[in-house]
Amino acid sequence: MEEFFQTDGPLSQKIDDYKYRPDQADMSSAIFQSMEKGEILVAEAGTGTGKTFAYLVPTFLNNRKSIISTGTKTLQDQLFYKDIPRIMSALGVSRRVSLLKGRSNYVCHHYFHRTKAEGRFANKEDALNLLEIEAYMGRTETGDRASCENVPEDSEVWGSVVSSRDNCLGTDCDFYQNCFVVKARSDAMKSDIVVVNHHLFFADILLRDVGLSELLPECESVIFDEAHLIPEIASVFFGDSVSTNQLVELVRDTRVEVLANASDSKQLRKLLDDVEYYLKELVQLNGTKSNRYAKSFFVQEKRFLDSFEGMMLQLTNLLKQVDLQKDRSDGLLSCYSRGLMQVEKLLLWDSPD
Repeated sequence: MEEFFQTDGPLSQKIDDYKYRPDQADMSSAIFQSMEKGEILVAEAGTGTGKTFAYLVPTFLNNRKSIISTGTKTLQDQLFYKDIPRIMSALGVSRRVSLLKGRSNYVCHHYFHRTKAEGRFANKEDALNLLEIEAYMGRTETGDRASCENVPEDSEVWGSVVSSRDNCLGTDCDFYQNCFVVKARSDAMKSDIVVVNHHLFFADILLRDVGLSELLPECESVIFDEAHLIPEIASVFFGDSVSTNQLVELVRDTRVEVLANASDSKQLRKLLDDVEYYLKELVQLNGTKSNRYAKSFFVQEKRFLDSFEGMMLQLTNLLKQVDLQKDRSDGLLSCYSRGLMQVEKLLLWDSPD
C-alpha cells in the first residue's frame, strides 16, 4: 500500500494538491491485510487523515466482491460520483460498481401515473414539480430522485411518486419491467462493488433472517464508513417501532383507493378525515415527523394518550368499513391488510411492558 500513497505514486499524479500522509498509508495497509486474511478490523482516524481513500485503494486492488456501506445518502453519492471514479482512474483499474439505495429513493412509475391522473395537488408548486419529475423520467436511466435537481428534496410531491415496502405492487405492477428499483437491484447483483447505506444494509439482513429474498449480493468483504452510526440504525431494524409516517401513508393510499373504487361511501371518507385529524395531532405533539422517541417519552403525556386513543378508535372503525368494501379492488384489499398489521403493531406498542 505504501507505494500507492507516496508523493510520486499513482494517487499524486491524478489528484490535485495531493499530500502524503503516513497515517493514511498505515490505515490502508491494515485494511488490505484484514481483507486478505478475512479478519475484522475497526479503524479510527482523525479528521484530514484521508479515511475514504485509505479504504478505497485496497478495495479496488483486491479482487474480492465488496460492499461499501455509508452512514448517509449524501456520502453515498459523493463516493459513487466523485471519489470512486478518481480512485479507479489513479489506479488504472476497471471494476463494475453500482449505487443502490432504498426503494423510496427511486421514482415509481405506478404511483407517478396515479398521482398525475388524480391531478390533486396541495399547491401550484407541487403541480409544477410533478411536471419536472415527468421530464426527468424521460431522460433518466436510474430514476434516482437525488439526480432530479429541479425538484427540492423536501417537496411534498415526492411522497406521492415513490413506493414503500408496504405499498409496492411487486410483480403485479404493470410497470414492473421498467421499474427503476428492479433495475438497480439487478445491476447490483452483477457488480464487483456495491455502494449502499447502513439502512439498506440492515434491511437486507432483516429480509434474509425472515426467509425473504435478499436486496444485496453475496460478498467477501464489507466496509462500514461512519460505523459509529450503526447501533442506532440497527436498532430500527431489529427493535420494535411504530411510525406515524406509515400511518400517514396508509391513510393517503386508502383515500386514493376509496375515491377511485368506493366513492359512494360517505362513511369511509368521514372516517379517513377523522383518522387524519388525530394523526396530525400526534405529529404536532412530537414536533416533526422524523423524530424518534422511546415509548416512555409519551406514556406520561395526557394529550398524547388522548390523541392516541382517538386515533386507534377511528382507525379500527375505518378498517371495519374497508373490510366491507375491500373486494372492490386489489388496492383496497392491500390497504386493509396493511391496516391490520399497523393496528397489531400499535396494540403491541400500547400493551404493558
